[in-house]
Amino acid sequence: MLRLLGYALGFGIMLMGIMLGGELHLFIDYPSMALTIGGGFAFCLAVHSPSAMSDAVGAARGSDPVSLEDFHRHDAVLETLSNTTIASGVAGTLIGMVNMLAHM
Repeated sequence: MLRLLGYALGFGIMLMGIMLGGELHLFIDYPSMALTIGGGFAFCLAVHSPSAMSDAVGAARGSDPVSLEDFHRHDAVLETLSNTTIASGVAGTLIGMVNMLAHM
């Protein structure tokens, strides 16, 4: 419960900062979200099978107990997904900066 409160408070403060400094739609860019999330999943699919990804994400979302062997298998998949999503976000930042500078 405290975790949910922390998330809600954190996102609320971020939203407040956005709303005080501008308009919300200026901070939402669908191509960037597609590049980051889609790229993360696509690069993770290059390493792990779709069924392994589905199992890992399902185990992360569920509350059922997981065996130690399954934990290590799911942990490897989720670690790859985390790393590829971060890398895709960094690449998207660089692409966005090049586009921004080209239009200045």
